Amino acid sequence: MNSKMGYVSVLFALMVADYLVAPHFNLVMSGIVAGVFIIFSAIMMMAVKRGLAARSGLANEIFS
Repeated sequence: MNSKMGYVSVLFALMVADYLVAPHFNLVMSGIVAGVFIIFSAIMMMAVKRGLAARSGLANEIFS
């Protein structure tokens, strides 16, 4: 749950920052921001997947 909330917080921050400073960004700066967000998103998705897998394994141990 914590990883999901962290992802949502960063997504919201990116949308607000994009709205406020997008007119001042050039193509390179936009690419850097998008690249950092994509890397962060991939890391957060792996963390969520790892957490779900751990809980699933725990549930299998409890109920088997």
